[in-house]
Amino acid sequence: MPVKSYITDPATDKIAGVSDNLDGSNRLHVDALFDTAKQQPIPVTFGLATGALPKMLTLGYNASLGAVVASVYRRVYTYAVPTGYNGYLIRYTSYQNETAQSRIVSEVNLGTLSIITNTFVASGNSYAYPQWSGLIQAEVTTGLSAGVGNVVVTVTYTNEASISARTGTITIPKGSLAESRWDLVLQAGDLGLQSIQTVSVTPTLAAGAIKLLGLLQLGYHEDGGTTALETLYAPGATTFPTGTTLGIEFQGALVAKIRRFDVLVQLLKEMT
Repeated sequence: MPVKSYITDPATDKIAGVSDNLDGSNRLHVDALFDTAKQQPIPVTFGLATGALPKMLTLGYNASLGAVVASVYRRVYTYAVPTGYNGYLIRYTSYQNETAQSRIVSEVNLGTLSIITNTFVASGNSYAYPQWSGLIQAEVTTGLSAGVGNVVVTVTYTNEASISARTGTITIPKGSLAESRWDLVLQAGDLGLQSIQTVSVTPTLAAGAIKLLGLLQLGYHEDGGTTALETLYAPGATTFPTGTTLGIEFQGALVAKIRRFDVLVQLLKEMT
């Protein structure tokens, strides 16, 4: 794994770098330091810098709640990793008093669309190649005007292979409530997208707005309604950078049920 550290050479008062082993293996490679005046090796001591010890926190939810749309994911908890820290997923525990699903996701806000004025405001966020998301959803932020039929949102985007001018659609029923989610159907053959170029809707309505979310699923549970499920993650296996937005979501019935979620996150200060 990448290592960023430094050693002071007391003989020359210079800084010597410490890096990965040059053969690409996951071993620490340190150039030997030698005190020529004393004709002896200089001891090297490794340790965490002052203030660099990990900080632990729990994202917890325990309440009775129903879905906005049956069998469509609903967000119950959102947390942003603070500036200057990397996050590590350590444990994910879930219980729902029904047969349902739950998950932990990382979210990228890709922009907003007014269903009233057909105006798209890009967020400036995207995925940098080779990363991409195959799970793109529109979340209703202002409920749509009631009526018969649907509105269709057309999205042009750059796909996972960096091919631009691809087209997908999101179909949203009129009268959809705030917090409801609707999936982007990608152009045939595409696995996901890196960025969005344009978004438009037809027809427009008297009320309604959506935001477009790119999601990466970090953990998933099939909750059976009898026992709690728990997943433990190997240290460093699931890591996310500063500014990452995490979400806890469930997919269940409209009837309110007890839902308990507990996520243990470790924060470690970024090396500079």
